[in-house]
Amino acid sequence: MVKARAQTAHLFPKGVIRDGAWDILLTLLIEGEEGRATNVKQLIAASRDTVGGVMRRIEGLEEARFLTRSSDPSDQRRVIVRLTDRGRTALVGMLVHIFDDPC
Repeated sequence: MVKARAQTAHLFPKGVIRDGAWDILLTLLIEGEEGRATNVKQLIAASRDTVGGVMRRIEGLEEARFLTRSSDPSDQRRVIVRLTDRGRTALVGMLVHIFDDPC
């Protein structure tokens, strides 16, 4: 899905189709499955959104209990973001439905 979103972005005028929450969730899923921690700066780059926009989406996803934030123990200036079990379950369920359901 990440690859498809990136490859089709040029089909729409900038700002018309925007929901960085999907990019944030997909990035967290991929990075988490590969055993890597993800920081806010990486999510800003992945979503191609403004800092304020990404922070609003992170806050909303955290309120929904789809992700958590914590300080990076090796650098207190960095914030690590991770999917919760609830977020992972919802995202994997959606992806299974999209890719396994012939509609």
